[in-house]
Amino acid sequence: MVIEIENIYKDYSNSFSHFKLEIPKMQFETGIVTFLMGHNGSGKSVFLKIISNEVQNDKKLSISIDGRPVQIKGFGKILRQKAIENLALELTVKENFIIHFQTKKLIEKMLPSIFLKDNINDRLNSSKFLKEKENQLVNELSGGQQQTLAFFVTSSSKSKILLLDEFLAATDMETTDTLLRESKKYAKENDASVVIVSHDIDVALDNADKIFVFSNGQLKHELEKGSSEWEKENLQRLLKQ
Repeated sequence: MVIEIENIYKDYSNSFSHFKLEIPKMQFETGIVTFLMGHNGSGKSVFLKIISNEVQNDKKLSISIDGRPVQIKGFGKILRQKAIENLALELTVKENFIIHFQTKKLIEKMLPSIFLKDNINDRLNSSKFLKEKENQLVNELSGGQQQTLAFFVTSSSKSKILLLDEFLAATDMETTDTLLRESKKYAKENDASVVIVSHDIDVALDNADKIFVFSNGQLKHELEKGSSEWEKENLQRLLKQ
């Protein structure tokens, strides 16, 4: 499937500075991992906030899957670098799943530990790590464990587009490998698009199926894995533009 996003536009210009994010159209394939790269201030974070509905787009945003319009609110889920922005540190691993569980039924919202017990347990049982740590306070976990938990909690929404904002910037090699493996697994099992914001060229070239390069609020380049452009020196050059 193809997720198409149109009319991405946000103007932050004022008398002191000028910045405008303007991308007429972007397409994300499902089942793959796409890396979003660019210098600081290129518009990556603003883009993620618009897609996750945290920031209001200045034009009428349109999102469709294979040509069928979808509701924008709640469409994209975002995972950030800092655990405190993703998790309730004073609660247990299991309690974090409970408070993040999405349901439209009022009784389930009021008494999730009772009416969503089986659903929560299914998610905890999906990983040996989660099952072993389910009753542990999040603030007692290591940084890597917190980020791993944040990924599982955020991805439990089964969103069609999962936005990972520099979530590997502070993880060790083992955690990075685990999270990249889980990202690819999520994309394939849920026929979803995983979008990773990163500055790490080597990680991107080794793990991405596609790379988008932002510069000065615009989408400047699209690289496909296996193409002649898919090499380190070329990507370094594009990121400097």
